[in-house]
Amino acid sequence: MESGPPDQVELLTRAYARLDWVVTQLEIFHLAGKTRVPEAFKAHLLATSDLMPSPIQPPTVWNALIRRTIDQCFDLQERIKDEIHRVEGD
Repeated sequence: MESGPPDQVELLTRAYARLDWVVTQLEIFHLAGKTRVPEAFKAHLLATSDLMPSPIQPPTVWNALIRRTIDQCFDLQERIKDEIHRVEGD
């Protein structure tokens, strides 16, 4: 049996999990003494932006500071949780 396209909750859940991964990587950089997002990691932020399903809007510009980028991820996760509750009718 073929499965259809992922539903909205599944897309939101995937985006949330991706943000968890991004935060973990940023925390690793931070614990290594870095304060700025490494240039090589910025492609992952852009890819994460592309994974955000409607109506979640990623930042137009990701912050260069790790701490602020983590805050941006947490903000997106909050919006995703709110959207999941809205879609599920909670």
